[in-house]
Amino acid sequence: MKIKKKNPKLSKVLRICSWCGKSIPKNKEIFSLGIKSKPEVDLSKYEGKVMPIKIISLNKTIFAIVPMDDSDSKRGGNDVLFVVCSRECGYELKTVLEEEKSLGELLGKLKISGSSSI
Repeated sequence: MKIKKKNPKLSKVLRICSWCGKSIPKNKEIFSLGIKSKPEVDLSKYEGKVMPIKIISLNKTIFAIVPMDDSDSKRGGNDVLFVVCSRECGYELKTVLEEEKSLGELLGKLKISGSSSI
């Protein structure tokens, strides 16, 4: 029997880098990598929650946040956010996401909108 893991809590995902997995101290700036999905992709079941994303090429699952419809992130064009500890981790994650073909199958074609502090 396969045991299904629960997604981590939002508060934990906000303090763990999606790319390197390191803990982000409370006194350190947090960065995000935002993605715009195709209009037909329905992310409503994850709105305001953590969404697991399998990166097939790395055999790794990373966690993203789907912002609420009324959030500044959503209004800014981000349908999915990845928390990263630095710009360097953001650039590395961006490269992998742009190359990950299976991600397109999961969520539709995605455009990386860049990284910024949140």
